[in-house]
Amino acid sequence: MHFPSEILDLVLERDAVSHSDLARCALVCHHWYHAAHRHLLHSIDMDKSQMADLAISYAKLTECLKEHPDYVDMVHELVIQWTLTFAATLVQEIGFTNVQSVVFKNISWKKESSEDVMGPLKSLLHLASVQRVTFIDVTFHEAQWNALFDQCSPNIKFLTYIRTDVYQVLDQKQNFITDKPSLVGLKLFRGTSHRVLRWLIEPEACLFDLSNLQYLKYDLPRTPGQGKLSKVFNTIRDTLKTLEIYVPLPDESDSELVKIDIGPMTLPALTSLRLCHLTPNSVSEAVRFVSQLGSQSLVHTIKLDVFMFNNFDVAAHGDGWKNAFSSLDDALSYQMKAPLVKKVDVLVKRRAGTCNEVPDSIVQLWREILPQVNNMNLLSVSLEERKRWM
Repeated sequence: MHFPSEILDLVLERDAVSHSDLARCALVCHHWYHAAHRHLLHSIDMDKSQMADLAISYAKLTECLKEHPDYVDMVHELVIQWTLTFAATLVQEIGFTNVQSVVFKNISWKKESSEDVMGPLKSLLHLASVQRVTFIDVTFHEAQWNALFDQCSPNIKFLTYIRTDVYQVLDQKQNFITDKPSLVGLKLFRGTSHRVLRWLIEPEACLFDLSNLQYLKYDLPRTPGQGKLSKVFNTIRDTLKTLEIYVPLPDESDSELVKIDIGPMTLPALTSLRLCHLTPNSVSEAVRFVSQLGSQSLVHTIKLDVFMFNNFDVAAHGDGWKNAFSSLDDALSYQMKAPLVKKVDVLVKRRAGTCNEVPDSIVQLWREILPQVNNMNLLSVSLEERKRWM
């Protein structure tokens, strides 16, 4: 059967379709062959358990791309894992022109600082096509970091840190980049060092322009020193539209998050708010955040990122959640009276391999936990797969 290309692409781009599935799809027919190859090469991720296997895979990929230069433009993402050496060789030998996303994963840059390695990777980040850069479980030296982003593409718009650290900070800061990339989105996940945050947000050290930031995910229990986060909010107050913020627990009272204000006087352009890692123990801080919005807020969507799974034992824990969330139901229902608020979405975590639909018991539980919001017909419950770094 000959599916339209649009439908075939929608099927093949689903997360449930693995690389091995795509390889089998490529054998179906000529039409499927080209469609499957587009998706196979869209993201190059050498997820190997042995270094020797990683070296072999890079060698085979380099050979394949040399034999089929028309495949090169199909590569939109490069995931660089464990070592920079193999990727540097690949980048040096293959003239990538259409890479839009670069991911560095599980790398200690302390061991990888030679120009033979850094040179090709710098050239990769200089590509005008690169828009996203992500760091997962990475440690680096600040001098290496500065060298990597020196004269990088000004088109980089999205930056993500997941459990990232800088092990040596330069004594003297030198902001030598004249044409800084202007970020639109910034994600800071749990496990990212406060040293990275200080380096990122201090004007004399930051290699990026945050003044046009529209999306910020701050999923961290700690802040990089009192007053630092407030300064960031002051920089992005007129542009930030979406904020995803960690809700601190009672034992995290030393965090600046317990004092931060996200109301319209601080973030007047904010239209979407997500409260991250919400549990019964952190409801009081969630209430404080919601109460800050008030009638002048432009927020139309509030998302509750609850630390609950879709196989949650409702019978054993449901009553405790209902009691704990009653004050948040009051705060949300009061905020719902603002004419712009259209939706409260409860995001329940889904473990990989579990069902894609929210169990009826979970939906009913949240209708009982937030009865006032539910009665206003503004409540929805959605599933979100829990990533390994979440």
